[in-house]
Amino acid sequence: MTQPRVTQVLPRLWVKVARPVPNPGRDFLFSELHLKRDVILDELRRLEVEVVQAELELAQQEALLIKLKRACEDVSDVQSTVNLMREQQQCRQQDRLRLLALLQQ
Repeated sequence: MTQPRVTQVLPRLWVKVARPVPNPGRDFLFSELHLKRDVILDELRRLEVEVVQAELELAQQEALLIKLKRACEDVSDVQSTVNLMREQQQCRQQDRLRLLALLQQ
């Protein structure tokens, strides 16, 4: 029986050494955590855009409210809209803080 030449053996050894040892449990957990992190970051980005847009709209409504008060006009509709927008903005801020806390886990 003849021995294989060194050039035939080394490439097979190199391939076996170069590949990481698969660990299905660890790899799955890592990819799941990475996926969760990506989803959280995407949601956080979306929420940040919403927060900024809502702040601009809220500022516009508050400016309208002040303008109507100075003109001694009825402000009840605008006031209720502003109050609703403030509550929604608080919810967005709480969601944002919750997502930031999830990222730190």
